[in-house]
Amino acid sequence: MRPIARVHYLKLHESPVVDGNYDRFGLLWLIDPGSGDAHPARSTSQGTDSSSSAWEGLDEGDLLIFPELLSGAGEFEAMRFVGEKTEEGMWPILTGGVDIPEIPQVIVSLLERKGLSWRAFYERPFETILKDQGFCMSDVFGDDEEALVGFWSAPVVARRKGPPKSENWVIPLEHCTWMKSLIFEENAN
Repeated sequence: MRPIARVHYLKLHESPVVDGNYDRFGLLWLIDPGSGDAHPARSTSQGTDSSSSAWEGLDEGDLLIFPELLSGAGEFEAMRFVGEKTEEGMWPILTGGVDIPEIPQVIVSLLERKGLSWRAFYERPFETILKDQGFCMSDVFGDDEEALVGFWSAPVVARRKGPPKSENWVIPLEHCTWMKSLIFEENAN
């Protein structure tokens, strides 16, 4: 596990909304990495390219951004957290809030087990995600420095609204389109 989360921008292989039905948002999303060399197609100005240039794969705690999920409801609605790989080798994709980041409990526990600071792990990725939208974390908290310090001191832990449905939405990674990944160096600003 890296000391700072990576951010991967992916386009889903199909819409989570089917014929006006939003049921997939109530399911657990699982990314199926397929065989060991499977990777998403690379988005280029000429279309897509299936070469694996620079794709380093997913890791627990990474952030995924699905730009097609942006509706204007909040700065973090397109963001998802990558959970720990399942026994079947799939990556759970966990929601992370809409207006502010809400850290899934499994991610909080993972960072604690690894001895990582959640602020050190996510501050630069969150700021970069917001910068792409013309904002910063200070904006999210209405320029209230005390609220921002409080947020970094005690993360907002996402609470499940109920048990997950028995169905999952399995997303084949090789059918997604990879736009870019952001990898942060530990000592860079």
